[in-house]
Amino acid sequence: MKRNLGIFLVILLTIAVYGYLIFISNFSFFIIVREMPEERAKIVSNDVIRQLIPYFVISFVALTLLNFIILKKIVQLESSFLKSFLISIITFIFLFVFVVSFKNKFIEQNKIDYQRILEQNTIH
Repeated sequence: MKRNLGIFLVILLTIAVYGYLIFISNFSFFIIVREMPEERAKIVSNDVIRQLIPYFVISFVALTLLNFIILKKIVQLESSFLKSFLISIITFIFLFVFVVSFKNKFIEQNKIDYQRILEQNTIH
């Protein structure tokens, strides 16, 4: 029971932290990058990612340490630091894939929206 609770906590904590970071990334792209020309949206979205990187690194380190503590104390696994580090690396790779896909999605959507806005302005 204790082992299952520990594993559940690791999974829940990992999903919560990276879910929050994905939400913040998605929200940042939506607020900051919308309705820009494509080239400007690419530049600004790269700046958004650069500004979010410290939060990703801090969360990566914190998550690795918290998972290590849970795996070591509750689950009592051997080589718990290595397993915690691997969990964090794998989820960090997934996070990076999601952030890049959100970035590309918003750039494409901005291109369509910006063209629509230009067409509306030229018609009136």
